[in-house]
Amino acid sequence: RPRPFACVEEKDGDKVVVVDRGMLAAALRRVGLASDLNLATFLDFGQNQLTITARSAEVGDAREQLPVQYGGEPIHVCCNWQYLLDFLDAARGPTVTLTLKDPTSPMLLANGLAFINVIMLMRA
Repeated sequence: RPRPFACVEEKDGDKVVVVDRGMLAAALRRVGLASDLNLATFLDFGQNQLTITARSAEVGDAREQLPVQYGGEPIHVCCNWQYLLDFLDAARGPTVTLTLKDPTSPMLLANGLAFINVIMLMRA
């Protein structure tokens, strides 16, 4: 299995997701509008699929599904969608790699070897 870059050890994140950068950014912009004041957005990674959801009392619920390259166990995480979007807007390649360990560990974001970032996940 290709690794996003050599400095990531298997123990640091065994769930590796590859997703189209533009599709993810567009979906986050749409779904993020329904997020609460803390900008919490839920990412559910499943077999070759990502489901993005957000909800707030004022706006309601929003949900989108995207195709991804992922074959691991399902995982449910929560993050600030704006932090993820900031990375996607700065990245330049067509795809990005998201590496996760569990719902409480940081998520590693990579766009090749030249552009990497880490965001902290929120408690769901």
